[in-house]
Amino acid sequence: MPAKSFIVNPQAVSVEVPDFMKTAKAGQGTEGLSHNALTPPRLKLIQATSPELAENDKLRPGVFSNNVTEQDYGQTVDIIPCYLSEAYFLFAPRLPGVPGGLLARANDGIHWQPANTSFDVVIDKKGAKTTWTTADTVAKSGLDVWGTFDPNDKKSPPAATHVLNCVCLVVNDLGAGPMVVSFLRSGLKVGKKFAGNLKMARVPSFGRVFQLSSFKVEGQSGPYYEPRVKAAGFVGDVNTYNEAEAIYQMARAQGVDVDIASEAHEPANTTVEDVAGKY
Repeated sequence: MPAKSFIVNPQAVSVEVPDFMKTAKAGQGTEGLSHNALTPPRLKLIQATSPELAENDKLRPGVFSNNVTEQDYGQTVDIIPCYLSEAYFLFAPRLPGVPGGLLARANDGIHWQPANTSFDVVIDKKGAKTTWTTADTVAKSGLDVWGTFDPNDKKSPPAATHVLNCVCLVVNDLGAGPMVVSFLRSGLKVGKKFAGNLKMARVPSFGRVFQLSSFKVEGQSGPYYEPRVKAAGFVGDVNTYNEAEAIYQMARAQGVDVDIASEAHEPANTTVEDVAGKY
């Protein structure tokens, strides 16, 4: 039987598809995959390098937290995924003496802003430089493919950071409203599998419940945490379902704008090989 952790109201989740949902259109909630915007709080998986640790000494790496209310949800939290979208970001690497920063973004997962612009960037601690050039679209620029972070190294990761964003409700904190879980870097594969699960389902994404958990990984530059996602059931309360659907409608109409700057950079001592190992 699917796990149902952190469920305050047992009627809010069902292991069977409720009757009121059986006539819903499958795939609703995923139209933004590969499409100004809603900017909900972040439901962040805290890392050792997360700035939230300096602001809240009660947080610890490996827990999920609302970056606005600083609510600590622990290492597992149940969510209702209301709307998924994808985006790309182009960041200059953060290195000693080089602050780095956002160069370009494609909030719809397709079009670069700014388009057709070249950026000279420093890509390692030895001062090696290269040039990244956007185009009208991410696909035309090629910055989303392997070997573009360092054009002299075909094994280097993509220059662009691919992100899957999930606007969701936290089951045991519905009053907090919508939040965004972002899957990027080492979590991108997990996010793609999650998105595929939702897209193939016979009910809308906002009618399902999933459990997020954190998993510790020993990386080349030290330990970090990856998200894990497991199906936990279906929304069994019609009021909760209607609330989730309303959030879906709002996010679909407005789009989603997420600031992932603090998560897009690897630690200053991270090598290209470390980054590639996390994809």
